[in-house]
Amino acid sequence: MSRTTNASQTRIARAEWVLVGVWTAVALLAIAAPYWDGYRRAPAGWRFNGFVGGYPDDYYGYLGWMRQARDGFVLFKDYFTTEPHGRVFFHPLFWAMGTMSRLTGAPLLIPWYVVHALGCALLLVTVYRFAAHFTPDAPARALALALVTTSTGFGWLTAPTGTTPWIARSIDLWHVETDEFRALTSSFFTLPVALTCMLLAFLHALRYLRTARRTDAVASGVYALALVATHQYDIVVLYAVLGAYVLVAAHRYVARVAIVAVPSLLYCLYSVAVVRFDPVFAQHMHVSMRTPTPLACALGWGLPLVLAAIALLTPAVWRSGRDVGFLAVWLVVGMVLLALPLGFARKLMWGMHVPMCVLGAMLVVEMLRSAGRALPRRAATAVVVAGSILVTIAAGIGTVPLYRNLFGHPAPPAVGAYLPDDYLEALRWLDDHTEPAEVVLASLPLAALIPGYTGCVSFVGHWAQTIDADHKAAFVAALFGVAGGLPPTAIRGILARNRVHYLFLDRWTRELARIPLARREFPFSSVADVVYEIPFATIWRVRDADQLPPWGDSDWRGP
Repeated sequence: MSRTTNASQTRIARAEWVLVGVWTAVALLAIAAPYWDGYRRAPAGWRFNGFVGGYPDDYYGYLGWMRQARDGFVLFKDYFTTEPHGRVFFHPLFWAMGTMSRLTGAPLLIPWYVVHALGCALLLVTVYRFAAHFTPDAPARALALALVTTSTGFGWLTAPTGTTPWIARSIDLWHVETDEFRALTSSFFTLPVALTCMLLAFLHALRYLRTARRTDAVASGVYALALVATHQYDIVVLYAVLGAYVLVAAHRYVARVAIVAVPSLLYCLYSVAVVRFDPVFAQHMHVSMRTPTPLACALGWGLPLVLAAIALLTPAVWRSGRDVGFLAVWLVVGMVLLALPLGFARKLMWGMHVPMCVLGAMLVVEMLRSAGRALPRRAATAVVVAGSILVTIAAGIGTVPLYRNLFGHPAPPAVGAYLPDDYLEALRWLDDHTEPAEVVLASLPLAALIPGYTGCVSFVGHWAQTIDADHKAAFVAALFGVAGGLPPTAIRGILARNRVHYLFLDRWTRELARIPLARREFPFSSVADVVYEIPFATIWRVRDADQLPPWGDSDWRGP
């Protein structure tokens, strides 16, 4: 049993750290298994894309940022849109990862996997430290860690149809920010890193409120700065929760929390300035994501939410813990943020699963101790251990089908989890024959790979980073469609206005659009020449692309 050493910190015994280390090692092996399975199952002539989880556009977007750093840039551009803008984005984590690739010569996926593994390991260790602040009971901390790592909701009990809107489906079936299990086992390395920073910022802020030690204020401010530089949505949660907690429970210490916020606030102001004052993004950068229904959220959080609600109504939990009110404030503020019409509110639920699991673990252990109070010491301990295992199993049943799905990599001929070697060879040709930031108009959906694999700008690619993505995608479809569908003068004008250097058509898109492999004439044939051709892909270079006129006013289609 650990003991409280002062009013702000609980000492964790060495045996506990050994347990946490073993648990973390096992978790990392489980996280790595789907990746290993993906590489192992790659058929001849195909290569695993290296990602797990159903968000490939976001993963390719991360590769695009990292590739710019590997090409030597410190400030980044949006490589998924052609509107003119400067190098105004600074992403420290992606810059560090891309620089690691450049200095070592390693492929971009190597630093990706290193950061993902470190982020997952640090998150699990941090969760245990975070739980230790609220409960001096080691079994409660161990159960909290188990619940955070393995629990999910009641989605496995539902049977949504294909017509059920996503926002009405249990969120543990589709929303990666629902719980830590989904984030740890997907390729969203930013989420474990960000949550680690948020928990540490909260932890040191709580210590600072208790002791006024400047080292804790500095640490909290640094972690908050790292948080906003990694996953900016979460800084809204950090500010809102800390602000609400101080107003409710520690209003005398408003100045202390303000000091914590200063470093990250400067970065926030920079980020707002980038999207508000840039003439392109000020008009176009607004992405709205619909918030799941309350029932979908309740089902998605499942048993941890139920246990947390009961815990907040149980006086024994409040008496046995420390700063339990902070966990309550986090949950209440989180629910309020989800209800606000922010356009990105569902992103703000990331991390709410942690206070649910900590509160639930405190409740379960308290109840198990009460149940075994009349038993001999060993028997009472056995009751706590056995009960904790049963609760972990009950809360984690839904993870079984979710984890099993991670091994279901779609097999070729569909291009997705696996990419044909010939397609990768075509991307390598572009990488060798283009300059950084030249524009490539590629057939969809493989256009998303262009920035990360070649260092070029994609005419259209990421749904959220391409301005006017739907209309640009329609133009691409028409461009590779029936000859005569678009007048050559209009095509030439759009290609010139968007400074397109290369056109890229792959065989998979040909087959989907029923374009014969032998077909040579396209609406753009009069303005571009074939420079690379293999059975799987054809690349054209736009004539006089280096003498293209500068972008004027109006949109990408011209005045």
